[in-house]
Amino acid sequence: MDFVVHVSTLIERNGKYLFVREKKTNAYGKYNLPGGHLELGEPIADGARREVREEVGFDVELEGFLGVYEGASDNHYINFVFTARAGENSTAVAKADEILDCHWLSSEEIDNLPDELLRHAVRIRLIMKDYRQGSVYPPQMLHVI
Repeated sequence: MDFVVHVSTLIERNGKYLFVREKKTNAYGKYNLPGGHLELGEPIADGARREVREEVGFDVELEGFLGVYEGASDNHYINFVFTARAGENSTAVAKADEILDCHWLSSEEIDNLPDELLRHAVRIRLIMKDYRQGSVYPPQMLHVI
């Protein structure tokens, strides 16, 4: 088992949230937030922006920081989660080899997805709960040294 630093971004547009469906064998077809592994020496916020660009093909400005979510599956991970808004002209297209497709989902659609269709369902549901409760902090609370 490896230790992994992961970055994700919850992107909202008109009351819907951008989810990608995984193509990787261990999570094939599961819904997840755009995100991935932090590269060595990369600032966390830069990694979150890079992953969005690589996976769905547009740039975002990070608006908030939701928190750090820790867990274990095939790896022990620490997941830094940010928030962003997408502009009306931001077209999400699966760009990365590990992404099947992209979907804008309402809160209700996310809530109604069975756990087996979510990548780390407990984490995704907690992220959505935290966001709805307004547990969002300024992204500048993370300091690059």
